[in-house]
Amino acid sequence: LDSATFGLRKNESRGFGYDVQYTVARSRDNSPSISGGGGGGGGGTGNVAQDDQNIDAEWARSSFIQRDRLQLQAQYRLPFGPQERWLRNAGSFAGVAGGWRLNANFSANSGSPQSVTVSGASRDIASGINGALRADYNGEAVAIADPTIDQWFNTAAFTVPVAGAFGSSPRNIITGPGSKNLNMTFNRTVQMRGNRSVDINMQVNNILNLANYQGVDTNVNSPTFGQIRSVN
Repeated sequence: LDSATFGLRKNESRGFGYDVQYTVARSRDNSPSISGGGGGGGGGTGNVAQDDQNIDAEWARSSFIQRDRLQLQAQYRLPFGPQERWLRNAGSFAGVAGGWRLNANFSANSGSPQSVTVSGASRDIASGINGALRADYNGEAVAIADPTIDQWFNTAAFTVPVAGAFGSSPRNIITGPGSKNLNMTFNRTVQMRGNRSVDINMQVNNILNLANYQGVDTNVNSPTFGQIRSVN
């Protein structure tokens, strides 16, 4: 596993500050079980080698790796009320509007690798493991320009191997959907008489209503092969 993280931070000034972190990573292995899966959304296990006599053929991207990860945290103190830029002497109105803080947390991650497998293969049935056999790969580009929920990758690049043969597709040849999310929090502490105070907090998850896809069907002989089957 190799990774590098780059960060940029601005300490709070005039009520505003932020912290940005970007991580790029890569990892390769020959053991699908390291991540406990990676066989795709079509029902196959994908956590064992298709040929236990050729472990070198399993060498590929790790199932758990996400190449790019971005984290952004920002905070802003609303400039209303005493000792602020606006509404310094606005009386009760400043008391309502002042003291509020806004916190935002945005994350964006690239997708994880997945393998294209075959379900119900005679070789797998004989060994008692379903979904270990990979598909044949014809060398065409796997990624497509505008992936949709009906076709996430180039399904024409894969076929079912001939009976009794191992699939030529490398492990984890497909990159699944990434994810992105923005959560925001508004909070304020109201000082009461004496040593008492009231904390007011409002949290909004996924404020942009972003759809994060998951569950790509990677079984080449499935009627929904290449489709997104669920949303998070």
